[in-house]
Amino acid sequence: MTLKKIIALLLAIATVFCMAACGGNNEEPEGPQEPIDISNLTEEEIAHYKAQPLVVYTNSGSGGRADWWTKKAKEAGFTNITIVNGGASAMSEKIKAERKNPQADVMCGLNAMGWADLKNEGLLLQYVPTWAPLVDEGMNDPDGYFHAITKEAILLVYDKNTWTADQAPKDWLDLWQDGNTQYHGTFQCWSALTGGTTQVNLTGILHRYKSDAADAKYGVSPEGWEQIKKLYKYGVSASGDVISAIAAVDGSQKDVHCGQWYSSGIKSYSETYEVELDYVVPEVGVPYAITGCGIVKGCKNPITAALFLEWYGSTEFQTTWAKAWDTAPANREAWEAGASEDAKKYTNLPQQQIDWAWAQQHMGEWVEYITLQFMK
Repeated sequence: MTLKKIIALLLAIATVFCMAACGGNNEEPEGPQEPIDISNLTEEEIAHYKAQPLVVYTNSGSGGRADWWTKKAKEAGFTNITIVNGGASAMSEKIKAERKNPQADVMCGLNAMGWADLKNEGLLLQYVPTWAPLVDEGMNDPDGYFHAITKEAILLVYDKNTWTADQAPKDWLDLWQDGNTQYHGTFQCWSALTGGTTQVNLTGILHRYKSDAADAKYGVSPEGWEQIKKLYKYGVSASGDVISAIAAVDGSQKDVHCGQWYSSGIKSYSETYEVELDYVVPEVGVPYAITGCGIVKGCKNPITAALFLEWYGSTEFQTTWAKAWDTAPANREAWEAGASEDAKKYTNLPQQQIDWAWAQQHMGEWVEYITLQFMK
């Protein structure tokens, strides 16, 4: 077994262990647990609390975003903010590992599965920001533990200089079918399964084969696992993100012409790497990741955390964020004022209907099984 696979396996085992324990750890995080009320704070008090130390964990800070909104947060008065950026699973597991001594005040990012996991673990503090009613029904947690920030389409993108729209695959499944040799060796397969985007994409593929039949493994039919086997058989295990891979002319990435990417990153990364991209919309639709924000239970500065959420999800900041990074805000006012035509187009793509509770239930098993059985 290669070192790369050993590392991936250890990550997979850690994910399985933590997900298996979901809801089973009754230890309460230490620290303030009283309901948060900032409605009567004076301007002086608000300024005082904003200046207190604030630690924000995020999986949404890549490509310079974390530095950008750190600067914006400081301009808004959060002068003592520290942002810790990493993969979705890494940040989630860090919060779990720190349950008895929380280091983060706020978590920003994650998708529906990640938030449900932290909620079930009892690691979030209830707080409903004033902008919550501006988010469409069903996107926020009904119990007030986390709230939607952006809606991301997870897409199969491809190099327009490689294929025309007629030549390009029409679905993920086209890439690895035995008869479609023109696509074999052209797409990037997953070298790790801990990222939020990857887990949403994996769910979108496996959900087509959701089954409770006797021969199903981890909620997926044998045909579904055959798809994953072929994905790894015909895919390219190339380092780096797919857009830098499409732009590469040598190294492990040079044969990559398509793969997964999130909608708000298409414009900025295309410009950075000077590539022309198009994307695929399968008949079943595309999976969406709803990113959110929430307060970590037991955090050291809950009032500062609440003030940060009020700012972070506000119409003003989300409009600025959308204009700078091509996001599609969940805040309707920000979506109208700041979302680009491309961002609005992405959020109007046909949505694949997915049972996210089923996906969360089995994700740890999928990660371990794929890592052991199929990963290169």
